[in-house]
Amino acid sequence: MERLLAADLLVLSFPLWWFSLPAILKGWIDRVFVMGAVFGGDHGIFGDAALAGKRAMLLFTTGGSSEAFRPGGAFGAMDDFLFHIHRGMLEFVGYQVLEPVITYGPAHLTDEERAVALKAAKESVARTATASVSAVG
Repeated sequence: MERLLAADLLVLSFPLWWFSLPAILKGWIDRVFVMGAVFGGDHGIFGDAALAGKRAMLLFTTGGSSEAFRPGGAFGAMDDFLFHIHRGMLEFVGYQVLEPVITYGPAHLTDEERAVALKAAKESVARTATASVSAVG
């Protein structure tokens, strides 16, 4: 809990699993985002929660292409899948949620394409980590 409260940026990195977080990551959130510690009790919710003023972002991979996660695509709009994570988990405890870094279908990429995607993900997280809270969003 001390590390979470001290961090200015939380990055959750995972494979999109059944259109959500993997169970082990959801279990971590259930055990760490504790009522009374990060919301509720002496803390409110959303802008009044303990993590208000801090940033969070998702860094994840999918099994499908970007076209499959568009409105009208095979799986539907990515924003629909992310709403419960962004709003119901991260914003609820006060985080300013940043744009996710998504690598679509890495298993279907060539080695060269995966290397480019990995470099882009690293650079995006590095830029975010060094950006001041006031400069973001």
